[in-house]
Amino acid sequence: MFFDSKTIILLGGPTASGKSSVAVELATALDAEVVNADSVQLYEGLPILTAVPTESDMHGIPHHLYEVLPWNKNSSVADWINLFDSCIERVNSTNAFIATGGTGLYLSSLLYGLSPMPEISDAVRFYVQQQGRSIINSSGNFALYDCIAKKDPHIKGRIHPKHTQRLLRAWEVFEQTGRSIVLWQKEPRLKNMYPKSQLYVLDVDKETLGQRIDARCREMFKHGIVEEVAHFIEKTKNAISPLHKAIGFVEIKRHIEGQISLDDTISSIILAVRQYAKRQQTWFRTQYAASDVFVIPNDTPKAQASTIVRHLYAVNTELYTG
Repeated sequence: MFFDSKTIILLGGPTASGKSSVAVELATALDAEVVNADSVQLYEGLPILTAVPTESDMHGIPHHLYEVLPWNKNSSVADWINLFDSCIERVNSTNAFIATGGTGLYLSSLLYGLSPMPEISDAVRFYVQQQGRSIINSSGNFALYDCIAKKDPHIKGRIHPKHTQRLLRAWEVFEQTGRSIVLWQKEPRLKNMYPKSQLYVLDVDKETLGQRIDARCREMFKHGIVEEVAHFIEKTKNAISPLHKAIGFVEIKRHIEGQISLDDTISSIILAVRQYAKRQQTWFRTQYAASDVFVIPNDTPKAQASTIVRHLYAVNTELYTG
């Protein structure tokens, strides 16, 4: 298939659904390149924990935006969009790019655009993060929710008290702009101008996905994930990193400190990843218009990629010629 202009193919699905393998097969079929759409894989420092594709996983296909940010830099969806756009503009070896990852908000921003919220200054972000963590540590999440809701009543009923990052984001926006994040989100969205496909979502049944998650987690421990996290802790000391929120970091840190056995650590991480995968599936099922999503049944990566290619040929769109 020949694309006569730079075009984005969107590929999503829960963790361990096989996105990386399908992306490689799809890239091979379309002479495309892969662009990361997973928030934790943007950061350098914990490639095993964050399941960054290895050189052997890539099979010679160029991959972009993996481990491109320092471990101590905060990054927003808008930051990722800027990185994504710069990447697409810079690469001239192909016109086809596969945006793949499990961060639903990144893929949504490609499909529907971003609310035009101003950038948050480092000073405001630092203040909100410090104050927020202090409130949580002293009084808990509900106290944080009450504090922010007094400043910004629009968030009531829209953000759950346990969704800490969303609460802190709402506080940052209000602190920076004096206006509710809810009102900003109602503004016309700033859209990415590249032609794009529907969102292809890999469908995996609960039992199979659970088995894959179990196998992946155990494989990570065989490849030295404990040593990787121990080195990261030593390197970063007491500094704050977005990677501290990566699934498995806290559990492994507790194991390193002697608070939990290795078996219990593995079991806790498997459970946490399964819960995360369930939330991802809910997102992909509920956050998009039905016409924007094409579900790919579980199969081999090659067969799933072939299904996507056939669909790209079949749909009546200006995405491609040939």
